[in-house]
Amino acid sequence: EIKNAKHPFFATWERTPANDADGKPNYYWGHYLDNRQQAIEDFRRRASEKYEMLAEQRKPSIRAQLANRPEQTERPANRSRDRDAR
Repeated sequence: EIKNAKHPFFATWERTPANDADGKPNYYWGHYLDNRQQAIEDFRRRASEKYEMLAEQRKPSIRAQLANRPEQTERPANRSRDRDAR
């Protein structure tokens, strides 16, 4: 809450540590809102979007997924042999 304003308002900001070359926090893309509940919802939405974006970047490639898959030790039953046995 910004208390020196004529009407109290709230802000949410996004931070980019990648641009903090001089060690000072770098905040940008502020959203200014009229009430606390709106600010909380905006914060939750922004945090969720950032989490989803980072989770997508961390997904292993198909090649990595296949390389980590355990080898198949048993072969599937041959269906034609199963039919003949009946």
